Amino acid sequence: MNLQLDVLGIVFFGPQVTLDFQFANMIAVGPYFRWHYAGVFYQGIVTDWFSDETTTSIASYSIGGQVKFLIPIGSGQHRPYIEVGFEKSIGSDWWNPEGTWGKRIYEYESNVFHLNAGYRLLTEGSFNLSAAVGIGFSKDTKNIGYYEDGEGDIDYYQLESRVLPMVQLIIGWQLGK
Repeated sequence: MNLQLDVLGIVFFGPQVTLDFQFANMIAVGPYFRWHYAGVFYQGIVTDWFSDETTTSIASYSIGGQVKFLIPIGSGQHRPYIEVGFEKSIGSDWWNPEGTWGKRIYEYESNVFHLNAGYRLLTEGSFNLSAAVGIGFSKDTKNIGYYEDGEGDIDYYQLESRVLPMVQLIIGWQLGK
């Protein structure tokens, strides 16, 4: 069992905490949680690069799962891997248009499928370090806007698809043998 933290998430789409369970030294599966609020690129894309007019909710997050296939080459400490994963992203942001209806609130959800290739180093002291690059395919499932006090109609925006580059630098600790 490995507990891992993606430290590059602070630069990209939010830090990620993963708990994976490794089987037969070849497959690792597990859930993860990503907090988008702390991601610089995420903040930039959602809030129009940190404009004063919008605020991303601290409740913007993803919950997902992944499977890593550890390729059986090299030593037991040095292992390349292929990762496949899926996550559900949920978020919101708002701005105050100075109108009589209060804040303008946006809520959005998306499904993200991702594929990564990486390298994992596991030390004798149970510390592990992984680096990976990949690509994510995101499809919006909800994109609405409305006013805080409930006046006016709910606006339903076009659901979009995106291709997202992914880079991860993951530090972690093996919790069991």
